[in-house]
Amino acid sequence: MTDFSSKMIYKVDPNTGNSLQSVNSPGDACVGLTWDGEHLWTDDFETDKLYCLNPNNGEIIYEVNSPHTNPRDLAWDGDYLWVMASASNTIFQVDVGYNTSIVELGSSFGNVSSVSISPNPVFEHALISYSINQKAQIQIHMYNSDGILISTLLQKVHIQASHQLEIDASELNAGMYYIVIQSGQDRVVEKMIKIE
Repeated sequence: MTDFSSKMIYKVDPNTGNSLQSVNSPGDACVGLTWDGEHLWTDDFETDKLYCLNPNNGEIIYEVNSPHTNPRDLAWDGDYLWVMASASNTIFQVDVGYNTSIVELGSSFGNVSSVSISPNPVFEHALISYSINQKAQIQIHMYNSDGILISTLLQKVHIQASHQLEIDASELNAGMYYIVIQSGQDRVVEKMIKIE
């Protein structure tokens, strides 16, 4: 539970109501709270941010912009975060499934391996090289440094082989981006730096 006045988040025994653990809230106006199976998520309606927290110490793992101002409630359905914007009485679905892997940069999982981006840093064009270990549907997404989806670069069935994808980065602002290659539940995240 969140305590707005003390700016703390408490883990509470549902049988007794006793506090088992507490961590500092990441903002001054955090009210929503949910659990994605690994991390805590909370919102801040003053900064319009959604925070992913380490449940052991409350450290911010990363933060994303809320899809609307005044986020007040959160729920996790196993794949997506749901956020209610109280100002508009609207509920938004937020894709953060890939973002939980951004903290594991460069790690490979199962069907996707040997991922590289060249050149990196990139000025105008970059070549993404990767291997697929068995035939599967492959998706390649690009996220900005806030974890917001910028574009889906590719979505098609690949055979078992090494593959390459050339991307045009000339219109991107300078900064850090994440390239996510997804095959079912297997995914690899690589960092890409854009320079001007």
